Amino acid sequence: MASPEKRSNLTESSFGDHIEWAEKPQEHDIYSALKILVKKSWALRRLVATMVVGFGISMVYYGMPYGLGNLLFNLYLCVALNAISEFPASFLTFFLIAKVNRKDSLLGLTLLSGICSVTCVLVRKKGMQNALEVVSFFSACTTFDVIMIYTLELFPTCVRNSASAMVRQAGLLAGVLSSVLVAANRENKWLSYGVLGSQL
Repeated sequence: MASPEKRSNLTESSFGDHIEWAEKPQEHDIYSALKILVKKSWALRRLVATMVVGFGISMVYYGMPYGLGNLLFNLYLCVALNAISEFPASFLTFFLIAKVNRKDSLLGLTLLSGICSVTCVLVRKKGMQNALEVVSFFSACTTFDVIMIYTLELFPTCVRNSASAMVRQAGLLAGVLSSVLVAANRENKWLSYGVLGSQL
């Protein structure tokens, strides 16, 4: 690993017969994984599907905390409850991921999150609205964890990093757009929690 000037005589005598010290230029195609994902139709279908699902889940995952100020209850209490609900969501995913079917758990959790999110807009009681929002956010956190693990499992090692990065990028774009929805929510309550819940 040392440069030629810093190599000792002992290193030269020990490894000189077995290793070529000349540096070999390496060619790296940084787009090789992306080319594989686009060329293979099965990989492209999986990538598009996981990006769309990741986009929808991330809209809720990032959008719900943004929209807390537009609901009826105490902002600080709800932010604390949302932060606390991320811990059991991660633990639940950690302990149950080996035992659950990925597609069924994604479908069930997104339905639960969507129903609670839409109902959160319709309910006028503060306590009920708070409970529905926390359940919806808990489901969204768990679903977010599951989709990231599922993405890793869907792709072979040579393209796994690129595929998970693309899904993560779709999620970050959803986070940007969800803040726009929350800003529009000041005029129309359906544009935040209603849209977030219905798009799941």
